[in-house]
Amino acid sequence: MIKNFSTHKKFGFTMAEAVLAIGIIGVLAAISMPTLINTYRRIVLENAEKKEAATLSQAMTMLSLRSPRLRYATTQAFVEELQEYLKINKICNSNNIKNCWPTEKIELQDNSSYAIANAKTNNVFLMNNVDPDGNTADYANDNVAFITHNGMHVLINFNRNCNPNEGDMNRSCYVALVDLNGEKCPNKVGEDIKVINARGFIVPYNNSEETAGIAGARTF
Repeated sequence: MIKNFSTHKKFGFTMAEAVLAIGIIGVLAAISMPTLINTYRRIVLENAEKKEAATLSQAMTMLSLRSPRLRYATTQAFVEELQEYLKINKICNSNNIKNCWPTEKIELQDNSSYAIANAKTNNVFLMNNVDPDGNTADYANDNVAFITHNGMHVLINFNRNCNPNEGDMNRSCYVALVDLNGEKCPNKVGEDIKVINARGFIVPYNNSEETAGIAGARTF
């Protein structure tokens, strides 16, 4: 008896085709990976900024409930009372700012380098005489830096013209430079270093009703 053997064709990749496919996948991954990393990093920093702005706003809310008129002659006096509602591990005056900042220098948006120890007064980082809402402002002369219990590094200046009216949500009572990720790069203003203004804390009414704003932040 003669047996019939049927021939079956086998399909698959040759070694050369497999290597080519892997190479194409590698090229595509190399092209897309930086974009994915940058997107992830941006989202992380945006969430950190919202968290820190909210943390400061909550502390301001508690402070305003006790002292609605918020009258402080200096930023130092303001921070000393703010720390009752914001856990602060260390406070540094204007002559000691570098001891409350994770890096000696930061990068500005024009890519120039700036020594954080020089940030002693309200003449730096948009600490000027007009707040974002156009209200006349009088930022205290000396800046103060501090480190919170969760590692947030802050350089802050108090607006002595803050003095908000009852229910006022728009007056900027401080301006703060906040480092969102410590020593991690790029240590650049506008990226991982943000300028945050005091908006979004509650100013109580005499009838105990309260109104809440939204924590606001601006960059430069």
